[in-house]
Amino acid sequence: IGRLWVTYVSRNPSVDPTDAQVYINRTTSPGVTHDLNWGTPFSLGDLFPTAHVSTDDISSIIAFDNKIGILWSNQIDGNFYFAYHDDTQAYNVGWTLQVIDGALYSFIANDHINLAKDSAGDVFAAIKTSPTLESGSQTGLLSRDVTTGIFSYRPLSASNSDDTRPIVVVNDTQNK
Repeated sequence: IGRLWVTYVSRNPSVDPTDAQVYINRTTSPGVTHDLNWGTPFSLGDLFPTAHVSTDDISSIIAFDNKIGILWSNQIDGNFYFAYHDDTQAYNVGWTLQVIDGALYSFIANDHINLAKDSAGDVFAAIKTSPTLESGSQTGLLSRDVTTGIFSYRPLSASNSDDTRPIVVVNDTQNK
């Protein structure tokens, strides 16, 4: 709470130059100068094997319901993953992992993600996929219910479209 957070996919050449992982970092001191002092980056790959990804994968971050959430693509196994934790805990402990199984929705995760949330704390992700069926979707919307923690998926564009880099915007006043 009161900190800045960042996530990114990177390799650590001193450990293994071929192993890309999802990293997070945060500022260490909240307040007026909160953006000046950053902690040591932490790899979610230390907690979750699925955070070892291809160099073409991407991660995105969102604050919701007093939590920090990270959504990333994993083109190695075709799934998206969402890890979250209570923002009052140390940044490298207490993470919970959720799998968004691409096979369940007939897609393979691609590397475009845009996150938003509503005032209730529901999280929405506009994503790009590689459809596994001709009738599949090129882009879609994931939504995570804050009460149940369950993700649902809605396809947005046809597999033969060249749609890319979807963006989601939430308008609470119009319930859209």
